[in-house]
Amino acid sequence: MAVFRGSTSECLAHLFSDANEDVRPILAAFTGVTLTSVQRWKAKARRPQGPIEAKVREFLTERGYEVTETPQGVIPQTAQPAARVTNGSGNTEKSAMLVSTAHAVQALIPLADYLLSDSCSEEDRKKLHEIAGANSVLRLTTRLRRLCSETARKQLKDI
Repeated sequence: MAVFRGSTSECLAHLFSDANEDVRPILAAFTGVTLTSVQRWKAKARRPQGPIEAKVREFLTERGYEVTETPQGVIPQTAQPAARVTNGSGNTEKSAMLVSTAHAVQALIPLADYLLSDSCSEEDRKKLHEIAGANSVLRLTTRLRRLCSETARKQLKDI
């Protein structure tokens, strides 16, 4: 049975209020952040994000917490690979493709946040472009922009 069940923020709040020990230094060491960052989480002034949030969830899970939200950046095992699904037909295949694509988009958000953070340099971002090749980042951006809304999709169709 879980110590507590809830979102990452709810589990953190419970951890800080219920802990017999001062878990802040332990959590800071586990996640690789400063004690000030953990204090901000405790005060609810900030929330852990990206790879740090994943480490916080891992810390909470190891302490018996059940984090109920789907972690951003983690594609559920039940999601079928989009490449396989797009060759199929019918509503089941289309639904699976939509779910897989949605999970891929969710997975990219924390990765993009990390690449845009101070943890990565301009050189790192250039390396991403080299590895992805052939203007892949620009092509993905253009297609995602078209998916923002039907109006945007129609207006950007010729780009």
